[in-house]
Order: sequence, then structure tokens, then C-alpha cells
Amino acid sequence: MDKKLGSLTIESYARAQAEALLERLAWQVRHTAKRCDPEAVDDLRVVVRQLVNCLRVFKQFFPDRPRKKIRRQLQVMKDLAGEVRNRDIALEILASVLSRPDEELVTQLTHERERGKGEFVEALHRWTRRNLFRKWRETLGL
Repeated sequence: MDKKLGSLTIESYARAQAEALLERLAWQVRHTAKRCDPEAVDDLRVVVRQLVNCLRVFKQFFPDRPRKKIRRQLQVMKDLAGEVRNRDIALEILASVLSRPDEELVTQLTHERERGKGEFVEALHRWTRRNLFRKWRETLGL
């Protein structure tokens, strides 16, 4: 066993994981706001899911009210990303299954993705401007 890991308490491990995930989330939000390609959106959803799970599994180590508020805010982020990601998946499926996908359907899905992307990117910029990740770090005591 790694000596460094062996000397950690479960609480210090939980806090280290939450802090690392918050750092990764902050980076991924900036990256996704710039590119917003299918891979970046999916990567953001993964890190959000991991942070939500960390806060849920190690809930006894974080203040109750801030933890719940952060989880609700993360759910909003995940929902907005999901709207974009669902269109990406639909477009991928159409392209892989049909040799000539219905142009009208592709146009509609593309339009819906762009509309969702605009709302999603604006929310990402808003969270960045509000220094949300720094505030979360403080309220969680990291």
C-alpha cells in the first residue's frame, strides 16, 4: 500500500477527492465553454457525476446545507449539458444507422443542439464569472 494513502484518514481522503474534482470541474467548465464539442460536453457530465457521487458518498464530512445546494446546482449543470449531449447522440445514431439521414430531422436536431448549447455556454460563463467553484471550495471547507 502507498504510504501516502495509508496515512490518510477517510475524511482527509474525501476532502482531497472533492478538492481535486472541483479543480477538474473548474477546468472542464472553461474548456467546454470554449469548445462545446460532443467530447467536451460528455467529459463535463462525467466530472459532474463524479463530484455529485463524492458529495453523496462522503456526505458526513461536508456541511449539510452547502452540500445539498451544490448538488442542486450541479444537477442544473448536468441537465443543461444533457440537453446538448442528447442531440449529439441522436445525430451520431442517425449518421451511423442511415446511409442518408432525413435532412429535415438533422436540421431540426442541429438547431435544437445550437439552442441548447447557447443556453448551456451562457450558464457556464455565469458560473465562472460568479467564482462559483471558489465559493464551493470555501463552503465545503476545502
